[in-house]
Amino acid sequence: MPTEQTSRRPIDRGWAWVVLAATTVQFFIFIGFLKSFGIFFVAYLQKYDATSSDISTVISIQTLVGTITSVFVLAFAVQFLSERTLVMFGAFLTAVSQVGNAFAPNIPVLMFTQGALFGMGSAISQLSVTLILTNYFDKRRGFANSFANVGGSAGGLIWPVLLKKSLDNLGLQYTLLVIAGVFLQVVVCGALLRPLPPKKTRNSTFVTYDISEESEVTTEDESSKQTMNLYEKPKQAHTLPNFKKTGYKPDLKTGRRRTKSENCTNCNETPYLARTTSSMQDLQENIQKLYVSPSLQGLGFMPASKGKETDEEHPSKEEANCDNLNQWFNLALFKNPLFYIFTVSSILISSAAALPVNYIPPFARDFGVSDGDIAILVTVASACDFVSRFCLVFIADSKTLKRHHILAVSMFMNGLACLFAPLYTTFPTLMVYSVVYGVFGQTYFSLFPVVIVDFLGLANLRHGLTTITLTMGISIGVSSVIIGELRDFTGSYLSSFYYMGVSAVIASIILLMEPLGRKMMKKSKDADITEKQNMLNLTEKQ
Repeated sequence: MPTEQTSRRPIDRGWAWVVLAATTVQFFIFIGFLKSFGIFFVAYLQKYDATSSDISTVISIQTLVGTITSVFVLAFAVQFLSERTLVMFGAFLTAVSQVGNAFAPNIPVLMFTQGALFGMGSAISQLSVTLILTNYFDKRRGFANSFANVGGSAGGLIWPVLLKKSLDNLGLQYTLLVIAGVFLQVVVCGALLRPLPPKKTRNSTFVTYDISEESEVTTEDESSKQTMNLYEKPKQAHTLPNFKKTGYKPDLKTGRRRTKSENCTNCNETPYLARTTSSMQDLQENIQKLYVSPSLQGLGFMPASKGKETDEEHPSKEEANCDNLNQWFNLALFKNPLFYIFTVSSILISSAAALPVNYIPPFARDFGVSDGDIAILVTVASACDFVSRFCLVFIADSKTLKRHHILAVSMFMNGLACLFAPLYTTFPTLMVYSVVYGVFGQTYFSLFPVVIVDFLGLANLRHGLTTITLTMGISIGVSSVIIGELRDFTGSYLSSFYYMGVSAVIASIILLMEPLGRKMMKKSKDADITEKQNMLNLTEKQ
């Protein structure tokens, strides 16, 4: 039998598909709305007679509030509340925000309702659903993330058409009230996100120790040690006797005949403590190397390990503070070069991936494109994004293509498309840009959760998401203000598209430095191993 029997959990099967379906609907509503916000950008400009920098400030506040909320959710909220509760609460906040938008009398109120409330609710719901989806899938994690993002692309394809018709027939206020009702449907989706059952294992193990008198303690890495299962017969190792029968005298085979003093036939001690002075000393010397299950400690066979009481039970204040910090964030990531590569590239990628869809409508409006054609541009961009993400479903888990390579190429093409902005002066040329941006522009949002796992490991997913969300939010928030100011200062969005294009090209180059980061990690690891070996040799000589 296997040494560890694990109960079957719905990983890549069963309820995981229900979670994927609920996540896809959530993406359809949230991402679809965000992709279509450019239509509201124009509507708010007309309603409040505002400048581009005013509406860009609303987007900036939304992003920054979402970033701060994301850090709070990843660092604190997920440790006390389930993802299901957070998704439902976030959906409720976004619905309230749209009701507030419907009755907002001026831009400052809109900054609070759309900027603060929606930013907070969107971050809570979006991050929580991403976390639970990633935990429910392992071998098909890339497929699951890509498929959920297909839902967001489908939302971006359908929302602009529906919003245009709703704005024409119902007006801005009633359209926002309808959207509030749509966001409440995510509460139903959140109810389906059942928390993943904890991993159950059998804890009954033997306590073993080496029987050879000439054996020495090895200095192998602790992670290589394995406990023996109850049903597995150990090789050349003592097994603890069954003490349920009173008066039972253990007969431990040690590979040699035991002396009379060791048998201790006249001792008054209990059977399991009947040992000679020498054998008891040997046992005490090796006590730190044994694993004693709680059930055996309760029988009184031997106490819990106390050999390192000073170091473990009474850590220094600095060590205690460091442990507390590591509970919220893994400080070891700051020693990982891949962490810096992906973080810096994400800072630069974010604006070029997220913001063009918001500025295509006002950019086209500057060249006299009608509102109906603007809705077509947004729809085409979303349709191409849908096709792109659908293709990612089949290649995201491919062993021949690395996911960060796909991301780097996509961002490079997106950057080039932004740099050719002076050519987009008519509806057909703007259509070309919408197609290119739809295919390559938002690949980042499909792949960055799985790229975090590729770069940092699944154990650091929460810490990686915290950092990337924080830096991405700050980048988008600052970039939104810069783009709005550049438009008001120059009278054109060309300089804004230059800014996004250069950022995307540089980010793609940085992301391709992954092999260099891995070489640096290997070099650092080898140096640490050498240092530990030297210290061990020095200790043995002393």
